Amino acid sequence: MRYNILFLSGIFSAAMTIMAYAAETDIKGDITNQAVVADVTNAAAGAGNAAKAASVGIAASSVKGDVTNIADLKNAQNIAMGHGTKANLGSINIGSSQVKGKVTNKANVRGVTNIAAGAGSTANVASTNIEGSSVKGSVTNIADVRNSQNIAMGQGAVANMGSTNIQNSSVGGSVTNRANIQGVTNIAAGSRAVANVGSTNIQGSSVSGSVTNVANVQRSTNVAIGADSTANLGSVNLKNAAVGSVTNVADVKNVVNVAAAGGNANVGSVDLENVQVRSVTNVSSSEDITNIAAGKKTSNVNSVVMMK
Repeated sequence: MRYNILFLSGIFSAAMTIMAYAAETDIKGDITNQAVVADVTNAAAGAGNAAKAASVGIAASSVKGDVTNIADLKNAQNIAMGHGTKANLGSINIGSSQVKGKVTNKANVRGVTNIAAGAGSTANVASTNIEGSSVKGSVTNIADVRNSQNIAMGQGAVANMGSTNIQNSSVGGSVTNRANIQGVTNIAAGSRAVANVGSTNIQGSSVSGSVTNVANVQRSTNVAIGADSTANLGSVNLKNAAVGSVTNVADVKNVVNVAAAGGNANVGSVDLENVQVRSVTNVSSSEDITNIAAGKKTSNVNSVVMMK
């Protein structure tokens, strides 16, 4: 295992690590990263660079045990600038790997700015992202995010906050995302941009157990701007997937959710496309909501949408 700090100024707990990273490694036991970060600026500049704080990254590796990230972030800035850049804050990212145990991310975020600027850029705050991987156990993301900004700018930009995203992977257990989000601005700007707040997104994957999303979102703004853009708030979105049961519980108040230029905007909804599932339950409450999709796509509030 390697610990990597790209750029750091400010104060952090000396007993904690800022970043845990494993590449092409066979790890016999668990990976545990615990970070307390306050008054920190973490930055990476240049094409393909990444800025990571209080996060776990695993690539092309095998982990026999569990993967756990516990992050407490206050008054921090995490910035990645350049083509294909990535900015990760209080998140777990697993790619092309095998995890025999469970994956758990717990993040407490206050007063944080997370920015990825450039085509194909990605900004993650308090999120779990799994791609091209196998997880034998459960996947759990628990996020408490307040008074923060999460921004991805550029073509194909992605901004995730308090969300779980699984693509081209298999999960042997259940998938659970629990998000408490207050006073947050989440923006993805660019063609095919995606902005996710308090949501679960699964594509081209199989989940043996249940998929559960529980979101409490208040006084927040979620925006995706650009052709075929997508804005998801307190929602579950499954495409080309096979899962057990699906449950979405969303309490959304004083929120603006916008997908412009032919995009999809979802608030407190379940959207299924070409999915094998035993049962679907959606329990959502929305109050003082502005939900807008401008173009030929859809705008869903407190809905269940199923497509072949």
